[in-house]
Amino acid sequence: FFSLCLKSSYSWSPSKSVETVRMNNNDIVPVVPTSTGKGLTNLDASQNIQHKHWHIWKAADRLEKDGLSSRLPSKDTEDLIQKVVPILHQWGETWAGEKEWQGLLNKPSLLHEIEESIIALHSLIEWMNKNQDIDNEPITVVDVCCGKGIFSMLASYIFQGDSRIHQIVMLDKASIIWNHVDAANASALAEKRPKIELWYNCNLHEVDDVVNRLEGLQTPLALVGIHLCKTLSPTCVGIANAIGPSRCPFLCLAPCCLPRAVISQATKYKKAGNPIIEVLQYESPQEREKRFSAIQRRKLAMNRGQPSECYLCQSVDHPINKCGLLPTDEKER
Repeated sequence: FFSLCLKSSYSWSPSKSVETVRMNNNDIVPVVPTSTGKGLTNLDASQNIQHKHWHIWKAADRLEKDGLSSRLPSKDTEDLIQKVVPILHQWGETWAGEKEWQGLLNKPSLLHEIEESIIALHSLIEWMNKNQDIDNEPITVVDVCCGKGIFSMLASYIFQGDSRIHQIVMLDKASIIWNHVDAANASALAEKRPKIELWYNCNLHEVDDVVNRLEGLQTPLALVGIHLCKTLSPTCVGIANAIGPSRCPFLCLAPCCLPRAVISQATKYKKAGNPIIEVLQYESPQEREKRFSAIQRRKLAMNRGQPSECYLCQSVDHPINKCGLLPTDEKER
């Protein structure tokens, strides 16, 4: 049910990106080395030489040369890596050097996040191949707590022309600049790629709101959560449970900081025995409506004794019979 993306340390050797020169008449001209990726060509030196240090090139070269640094057998992801490397080069050739892309293509952790995304994509594709027939309803892939959206971006290009994917949704609570996603979406229709829908200011801990919004998508859901820190991981499991297996048949989760979160929760609430974190279970629509009704009754009960709002001026500073908007004549009052 889960795919665990393991952190792996890595180092980069600039064997393919060493700057070289060639003589052009009597001038020394810098040259960007030719990549050996499938279907790739030499880059124009005058346009790309000053951006060849961006991490997008290092990530592509490292994946092409060494594959994944995780313990996942390389043969299981070799075909996927061969698709990812040209995509990375395409991004670099198209957008390297542009300001709105620096936060994505020049991230120091780019290679590591790409590797984690490849593992999650491998798990999703494997599940799709085993469980989806051609007549099945297309799914919506949801990138939970997506950050910069590296997984979503790769998924959009990997699933180019794949009718099994309806759309991709990126959701995150943080205020993140996603201009690069808008730029990628601009050509999605022409390139027959699934479009990425952006959900800003989406707090995963507001479970009921998130569940209602996901259910409103009206398609089967495939949830992917990479690096969900502390209690975000069990919250994501709870959301998948709440939606139910018929609507959310796939969840790929890579927890982060979870043991520390369990211990801190046990310390905070002084729980005896083995510390645990509760996870929301599935509830039927009738059970959910009953719970919502109980919550509403509790809110009303907590407001008893509080000054009611004057329906003439909407103030809570006075009762209706003391409102200055009432006429002075007693009968009119």
